[in-house]
Amino acid sequence: LSSSSKHQPKIFFQSPVLLSQAQCVRPLWMPVQFFFSSKLNLLLVALPLAVASQAASFGDGPVFVLSLLALCPLAERLGFVTEQLAMYTNDTLGGLLNASFGNATELIICGFALHHGLLRIVQLSLLGSVVSNLLLVLGSAFIAGGLRGPSQTFNQEGISVNCG
Repeated sequence: LSSSSKHQPKIFFQSPVLLSQAQCVRPLWMPVQFFFSSKLNLLLVALPLAVASQAASFGDGPVFVLSLLALCPLAERLGFVTEQLAMYTNDTLGGLLNASFGNATELIICGFALHHGLLRIVQLSLLGSVVSNLLLVLGSAFIAGGLRGPSQTFNQEGISVNCG
């Protein structure tokens, strides 16, 4: 028998290795490193401030502004995760994932509004989402593409996902 590497079996799993307690404990600075890894993450400080301002009855304005600031880094993380998931799928499923999770804020707002019987808020929120996606995003894409070059090309699968 030859000792060439193509006849040797492949090892898919390594034997378990016992780790000491010092190796299993995460360093205390890891959450601090995540917090300061992006300037956008600094807005997460607004989340406990929003809860405290709601409990202290500061009014709807400060609670809304603080909640909005706290949602910005969370929305960025949601977009990043959906893009990472889309990398492991085809173009059609990736576009569907981005469209579904990209509208997660509208779904959350609609759920709370329906729970409180605010049907008109749900209708206007969904209408605003559709109009902003159609006009703002598509118009921005056309302008950016026009500035980039004299002609634009489109992916046929992406068009069929968005247009039905």
